[in-house]
Amino acid sequence: MTLTTSPATKRPKRKPRKVTRAVLSKKIPEAVLGHVSTLYALDVVEGKIPACKLRIAACQRQLDDLVHGPKRGLYFSIKRANKGIAFFPKFLRHSKGEFGNQVFELSDWQKFTTSVLFGWLYADTLLRRFIYAYFEVPRKNGKSTYLSGIGLYMFVADGEPGAEVYSAATKADQAKIIFTEAQNMVRKSPKLRTNIQSMARHLEHSRSASIFRYISADAKTQDGLNSHCNLVDEVHAHKDGQLIEVLETGMGARRQPLHLEITTAGNNPYSICRQHHDYTVKVLTGVLDDDSWFGFICSIDKGDDPFVELSWRKANPNWGVSVRTDTFEKIVSKAKASPAATAVFKRLRLNVWGQTEEIWLDITQWNDCQITYDRESLRGRRCYAGLDMSSVSDITALVLVFPPVDPGEPVKILPFFWVPWATIEKRVEDKAVPYEYWEQMGLIRQTEGSATDYDAIEAFILGDEASGVEGLRDEFEFVELAFDRMFAGQIIQHFETAGILCVSIGQGMYSMAAPCRELERLIINGGIAHDGNDVMTWMISNTAVKVDEHDNKKPIKPDSRKDMRKIDGVVAMLMAIGRMISAEAEDGPSVYEERGVRTL
Repeated sequence: MTLTTSPATKRPKRKPRKVTRAVLSKKIPEAVLGHVSTLYALDVVEGKIPACKLRIAACQRQLDDLVHGPKRGLYFSIKRANKGIAFFPKFLRHSKGEFGNQVFELSDWQKFTTSVLFGWLYADTLLRRFIYAYFEVPRKNGKSTYLSGIGLYMFVADGEPGAEVYSAATKADQAKIIFTEAQNMVRKSPKLRTNIQSMARHLEHSRSASIFRYISADAKTQDGLNSHCNLVDEVHAHKDGQLIEVLETGMGARRQPLHLEITTAGNNPYSICRQHHDYTVKVLTGVLDDDSWFGFICSIDKGDDPFVELSWRKANPNWGVSVRTDTFEKIVSKAKASPAATAVFKRLRLNVWGQTEEIWLDITQWNDCQITYDRESLRGRRCYAGLDMSSVSDITALVLVFPPVDPGEPVKILPFFWVPWATIEKRVEDKAVPYEYWEQMGLIRQTEGSATDYDAIEAFILGDEASGVEGLRDEFEFVELAFDRMFAGQIIQHFETAGILCVSIGQGMYSMAAPCRELERLIINGGIAHDGNDVMTWMISNTAVKVDEHDNKKPIKPDSRKDMRKIDGVVAMLMAIGRMISAEAEDGPSVYEERGVRTL
């Protein structure tokens, strides 16, 4: 799928606000406060329902939007939310298992996600806000059955003439699972079977001229779709994004389509599923803004013991319903038999991705370090600069790090970014990262041409004395400028000629271990302050680390074969921090040597 930026990104941006029950009681109507979706979100956020950080983030986003969404033109309709919830018990029955023939009563998490999907509208059009939804939950949490019900709602109850609903997967057998369950539900429903014709490969609703069919990636063609709803099962099994792209393209003529993906965690860090997982995480945590994208991810958190009940409850939203304690304990006993069995258990039953690098820093802790400070207040201050220069057409990052001058003051950072015009244009086309929006907001600076314009960067830093143009070095006192020696060039010679002390920094474990430790310490202790620059936050969310046997770290991109995720600002900041702590330790033994940083 081409990741799109919603129309709402040009409205006021969403930032995580951490709205509480007390704030809600004063800001929203009592009917919304008492709604099942609000109560579920509060119970998750307040810890009454065990949940991982990402499920908590999805619920916190709902609470935040109830208070701040109207400023962005959003409206939460209880009527629409309740209509979606009521459709299940009113029209649907389970077709198999212990719930066979019983009325389909949604579990709490399903009521929450249904309410969010169908309740949020744009106030000016009353069309649905969410076009894309990504659900990631472990096996046996009712994924396929739930999707079948959503598909039937979009098929006959959404008021869309000539609706086309598609159940899609890599193989026909997998795609048929959702369709077959929907077909069985129709047969067991007295209210649906009289109006819906059931064929071998599709369902027809003649009154609205709507169809519900299944398709797969192994079919000869999927062109010509005009889909109102796409249901994509087990996205982790997709080898590429071709089918998903076709499905998304087919929604172009619809007023309020819905593309819903549901999956268990996968193993491939380069898959379309991992791309959508990472995008969802960024939206949930406020790194990226997309009011058209809804995400719900259930797993365990880093450091959780996979063999205790609290972890099982955190990862499985249908705990106690379709996921039973006694059955789960037997599965756990088998999972302990070998490392391979444990890995499979963690992926399928706890929704833990396999064979992927961990993102290094906690984005929530980074966001907590955001404060408002005036750049003018830093004028004349001593700073250490880190310059990560791009090779040809990439991002160039300069980060200034200001040591504290008063007791209790945090280290302050000031980042700057440059991107060639042609690179911004390319990113506008693929829509994966909002470069154009960042450029409009002044968060990145555009340089001319298709390659990095080092002259423009040099002029920005040094200024032009002849024409009276001030540069950064006139605004701040550069103690040192650290740079990656791999990209040393004429620009460094010009800085040195201008009187700036330039220090070459390697990118290996030896050079990066100490600043990595210091950045971790500063963030955990609230000892660093940033101004919430979205590009810098995005790069923080992209950064993984390589760790040696002594727990020394150096930053790396999680996916070295892709060029979408950038960490240049983090590298520049670490180089500057490294020079700062090195200068402070010159009068005595380095605290980082005492902590056992390995000399390579």
